[in-house]
Amino acid sequence: MIATKDVGYGRDALVYDNGLKVPPGDTRFKVATANAVLICAEGGSAGRKIGVTDRDICFGNKLFANEVCEGIHHRYIFYVYQAPTFFKGFAARMTGIIGGIARSAFLSLPIPIPPLAEQKRIVAKVDELMALCDRLEAEQEERETRYTALARASLARFADAPTPANLDFLFHSSFSIQPSDLRKSILTLAVQGKLVTQNPGDEPGETILQRIHSGAPPKKTGNGSSECNEQAKLPFDLPSGWSLSQLGSILLPTRGISYGVIKLGAEPQQDGVFILRCSNVRFRRIDLNGIRKVTEQLSSEYGRTILEGGEVLINVRGTLGGCAVVPPDLKGYNIAREVAVIPVHTEIDPAFILTVIASPYFQGRVEENLRGIAYEGLNLGLLRDFLVPIPPFAEQKRIVAKVDQLMALVDQLEAQLATSRATAANLLEALVAELTTQA
Repeated sequence: MIATKDVGYGRDALVYDNGLKVPPGDTRFKVATANAVLICAEGGSAGRKIGVTDRDICFGNKLFANEVCEGIHHRYIFYVYQAPTFFKGFAARMTGIIGGIARSAFLSLPIPIPPLAEQKRIVAKVDELMALCDRLEAEQEERETRYTALARASLARFADAPTPANLDFLFHSSFSIQPSDLRKSILTLAVQGKLVTQNPGDEPGETILQRIHSGAPPKKTGNGSSECNEQAKLPFDLPSGWSLSQLGSILLPTRGISYGVIKLGAEPQQDGVFILRCSNVRFRRIDLNGIRKVTEQLSSEYGRTILEGGEVLINVRGTLGGCAVVPPDLKGYNIAREVAVIPVHTEIDPAFILTVIASPYFQGRVEENLRGIAYEGLNLGLLRDFLVPIPPFAEQKRIVAKVDQLMALVDQLEAQLATSRATAANLLEALVAELTTQA
């Protein structure tokens, strides 16, 4: 017996050896003859799972079987059922919670019927094109298998010596590595100290922290451990000259981590203060499209989050993952409740802290610490306790410059790849058009 699970998505082959058998003489199940077209009529596969029988077989009650009459080619009906126009009409007649189509509604669906000779020509041409698609798909899978092995070797090579040259090689030698994954790799290498070389002559990160703390001992964490002994909580080892700090311990002494205006109120028609919402704080950049204002009075009530320029912003509610450094020209802007401001100490490069916050390590910590049910968000107390690696200041600058260089290259390569893929798609469309015009 054939059940829904034994029918493919527009493939001829059905699974007959499924272990389902009907007792001899059992008349509760319908029998479809050879060359019947089966289509799923209920559930998530309704109208999508379609197949053709090659023998007489019982079939389940979630399937319809079309035993075509004389003058109708069964494979023509098989392809009609797969046409988007047919599925559109099929879906429009579906009812119920799980989704299904009644037999009467299914029988009312219109089907175009050309002469039998033309049906056969259509079937032959579609068979030809489907075989071509199968060959292209098989070749693509074979290429991707080879490319995946090459990509692993290339990524290892990039991790050992990240340069624009081998990043270009990595990007163009594999379709399996997405630009987003390359960006994550770059940021991971950056926060692990593997993106640029260390200079033993650089002032170490510990000295920077001592200056920030004015010679005071490292701040204690909630479990009584010193920050500098918290490296076990990092998923990587720190290079020589690097130190470790809680995010809340490397801020300007006059400001803390805060979120902004809770209720924006009506937007003023004149004057007002621009306010950055989570939709404006993107991944490593600020997007001013759709920005709105609040009244100057309301902004003044949240004076702790009025921006000076140079702060790091991170989305703590709403669209998470957004983070950016505030450019100087946005001085005087404010932020909304779903955004937190991190006023980084002048001893630390805010662009480096942005690199840490944008990295998979930090974003993973954010995901692990989300709170709330209907509207998840990140508690600012937890954010202050997050650990961040602190390299020498000169190395921070080198890391930021290298990240910017490699990210710009990824953007450029991504644009080139998009163009080449669009060209390939156009060529394929032209090839299909040419084949379909050949009678």
